[in-house]
Amino acid sequence: MNIFELTTIVCTFHLCFVIGVNGDVASNENERIHAQMELYNDLLKDYHKYVSPVRPHPNASSSATATVPTTVEIGLSLQQLISADTEYGEVKARIWLSQYWTDHRLVWDPSTTKVDLLHISASEIWKPDLTLYNGRLETEEPERFAILHPDGHVYMIPSLIATLSCEREEKHFPHDRLSCKFRFGSWVYHSGYLDVITKQYGAAVDLSSYIQHPEWYVHVTSVKRTETKYECCPERYVDVEYMIEFVREPSLYTATMSTPASLIAMAMVFIFVIPPTSREKMNLAVGILICLVIFAAMLLSVTSSATTMSTLLLFAIILDLMIIAETSIVYNIYFRTIRTHPIPDWVRTVFMDVLSRPLCLSKPNQRRYEMELNYAESNEDTRVVAGDQLDRTPKLEDVGEEWRFVARVIDRLCFWIFLVVFIIGVCSILAPTSEKD
Repeated sequence: MNIFELTTIVCTFHLCFVIGVNGDVASNENERIHAQMELYNDLLKDYHKYVSPVRPHPNASSSATATVPTTVEIGLSLQQLISADTEYGEVKARIWLSQYWTDHRLVWDPSTTKVDLLHISASEIWKPDLTLYNGRLETEEPERFAILHPDGHVYMIPSLIATLSCEREEKHFPHDRLSCKFRFGSWVYHSGYLDVITKQYGAAVDLSSYIQHPEWYVHVTSVKRTETKYECCPERYVDVEYMIEFVREPSLYTATMSTPASLIAMAMVFIFVIPPTSREKMNLAVGILICLVIFAAMLLSVTSSATTMSTLLLFAIILDLMIIAETSIVYNIYFRTIRTHPIPDWVRTVFMDVLSRPLCLSKPNQRRYEMELNYAESNEDTRVVAGDQLDRTPKLEDVGEEWRFVARVIDRLCFWIFLVVFIIGVCSILAPTSEKD
């Protein structure tokens, strides 16, 4: 026997072996598919998918209508926060709502059928009509599938898009919160037909596969089960409420809004450092006012209700407007002259004598008023002292200096008033925030 004949015999033997093995595998696969098809037909032969799998209560009398409700165990798994509209408080999220119940009509013996698990379309069997009471649900896949176990346990975990309205807490922006309550329950079956319980994940909501949102993060979750009796019906209806609280990530708005607005508001103090004669004082006040208005407009574009930050901005804008008015008055007083505005005695008393010392301002040097004699031009030998005509009027330069001193007193007085009002106002606005936190 040569090498060619030996090679031919080996290849032929190997080919026959492969064909035999594949034939056995294909035969086993065909048997498994055939067994599943027979089981599928047997289970659904007399099955009514619109009839709830409830059974009469074993202790009920023949005339009683008591039943054993179908217990549905549900669990919520948050996958992704798609969008959060803070203006209307509407949240759109992708969730997995796992549902686990027992249908006694879907029981078989795995030892005889050789089938340990059966995948079936959810549209072919009864399933609980769980509804999101406070929102709407949209399915992502065209057809859902359920997993059947030999003991009648049915497991289904559809992927859903939930849209619902949430409670907003914007007062502490940018640390605002969204409290979303996913309330699931049956729309038709009362507690005598359907009971809903929660599945324990170790936490109220499963976040193991949650995709972190860049702006909002999950702060706290909770779950509670309630039975409610409505006015329309005498029976009680069971619902399960999952609460998820989202908190905004504040770093972006702190860096772009809160911190710059606070620094600009505090810059109003430096307006009083500039001398009253400088035009830059008015320019700085107007510039700060423009910046505050711009920040208020930016804040209005991301919030829909009053916040602590908006209150602070409004307070700062009012103070800045008052500073502009005060600066205008100080300008007017500073450049007065005796020809147009003689200085009254009460102004000298109040501003130069009473208020100057507490405000740490020293009065200008009092010049001696010169006595001017009237010489008689007609008689050179006679020098008449006109005592009744002594000019005791202060010089124009002295009166102008007094008006400028009054302007400085008013400016210093307004500074201390502004400082006190600013501190009290900011503390009173921030006080509720600190108490709550």
